[in-house]
Amino acid sequence: MAAFDGTIPDAADLAARAFARLSSDPRLRPDDAIESVLRSVLAATGAPRAGLPRASAVRRHLDALRDERRPAGEAEAAANALLDATLDALAALEAVVIARDPNGADRPPPTAHGRVAALELREGDAVAIRVTTALAPHELADALAAAGFADLRCTTRDSIHGRLDLIEVALAVGTLRITRIPPRMKVRADRDLARGRPLAHATYEALLRRAAPPAG
Repeated sequence: MAAFDGTIPDAADLAARAFARLSSDPRLRPDDAIESVLRSVLAATGAPRAGLPRASAVRRHLDALRDERRPAGEAEAAANALLDATLDALAALEAVVIARDPNGADRPPPTAHGRVAALELREGDAVAIRVTTALAPHELADALAAAGFADLRCTTRDSIHGRLDLIEVALAVGTLRITRIPPRMKVRADRDLARGRPLAHATYEALLRRAAPPAG
């Protein structure tokens, strides 16, 4: 590995490199492209990770660059498509839980978490969804497939509550990350699953109301 000479790219330069990777691989998520670029710079320069611009700063430059390079209205259309997919997934999950979970009628409705709750979506975002159910992950995946979602992967994730089932749904405009919460597990909807920090959330009905145009 080359010795670090004190010269490292700034956030704008890193964003340009991430943009190039996204352009060559449309299925790549923006955050993954940024992480890939950061790793390549670390490997090439020997710079300490703390010496590089923060990923959040690179993401801001990348978002601005993508908006600048795309036709007018395309960014908004992509965000709307991701919101529509989120709503469709919430509806499909709620329907299968009610229909097939023995106690489905008593389960809390599925919820979307993070910036999506305030309709602050951008193309490439990963939308976090939670569903409380005794149904197995493959049953949830089957319901999503029946609803039209094609690229699904059942896996697991770590959380402060232990390892949880996860279904990842790859979309052209982003990703849905659906965490299955076991019914007996006490999980606060207003806290994230990684560190227990405050986190906004919304049900299907709440998102639909927020997305509806104002009356009059």
